[in-house]
Amino acid sequence: MFLGGEKMYQFENPYGDIKFYSELPRSSVPMNGVISLSCPECDGSGMDLDGGQCDYCYGEGSSEYTLVDEDSAETQCPECDGSGMDLDGGHCYYCDGTGSPDNKNRFPGFKNLGFNKIGEWYIDTAKNIIDYNIDNIWKKIKGILYAYVMNEEIKYIGKSMNTIQSRLVNYKNNMNFYYENKKDMPHKEKLYYLYNAIINSRIDLGSLHLDTTKVEIFGFKPSKEISYNDEIKLDIPHGLEYPLIMKFLPEWNTVGKKKE
Repeated sequence: MFLGGEKMYQFENPYGDIKFYSELPRSSVPMNGVISLSCPECDGSGMDLDGGQCDYCYGEGSSEYTLVDEDSAETQCPECDGSGMDLDGGHCYYCDGTGSPDNKNRFPGFKNLGFNKIGEWYIDTAKNIIDYNIDNIWKKIKGILYAYVMNEEIKYIGKSMNTIQSRLVNYKNNMNFYYENKKDMPHKEKLYYLYNAIINSRIDLGSLHLDTTKVEIFGFKPSKEISYNDEIKLDIPHGLEYPLIMKFLPEWNTVGKKKE
C-alpha cells in the first residue's frame, strides 16, 4: 500500500478482475487516471524463474491500472454501485443491501452460520515444506463446507464431498511441488492465492522467523439431513456453496462471484 495520501483511491486492471485500494496521492496520478506498476510476480522482468514468459503480466513486466470514479470509490459497494440491489432488483449479497463497500465486517455472521475453526496452514521450517493441521475429529468427516480465513476476512469458500483430509493432502502435495523446487506458481493455478498467502505468512530474518497473518481453516458440517418429499435426500453442502460465495464474495473464489 502506498503511503502519504489523505484519501483512499480504488484502481482496477483492464479486465476488472484485480482491484486494490491505495493512498497514492491524487496529484501523482496522470490526468487520464492510468498508472503502470511493475508486475508483482516477476518484479518487472517479464520472465518466470525458468526464463520463460511471466504468466501474470504476459511478458510485459508491468500492468496498467485505472483509477475508479473518485467520488464513488470509497462510498459505494463495488457490486451494486451503492444501490443495495442486485441486477434482478433483489438484495445485494455483497453489502447486505447497505450500498457500502465494507465487506470485512461479515465474520460474526459467517461464524453464526455454523463455521468453526478446525485448523490452519503453516510452513514447517524443520522439514522446509508447506503443511497443515486440523482437529482429529474432522479428518474423516465427508460432505463439509470449508473456508480459508485471514484476520477474520473470508478469503475462500468451498466444499469437500470426500474427507477434508484427502482434499488438504492433495492441496499440500500440489503446493509443495512449487515450494520445494523454489518455483513461482502460475497465476492461472487454482491454488495460486492460497499458496502465496501461506509463503508470505512467514518472514525469515536469518535465524529469526516472524509469523504474520495465518491462513486459518474453518469447517461446517450440517447437523441434520434434509429431504424432498420424504424420499429424496438433499445435498446441503452442494446447495449452500454457491449462495455463500454470493453472500460473502471471498477474494479467492472465481466461480459464482461475478454477475454478468
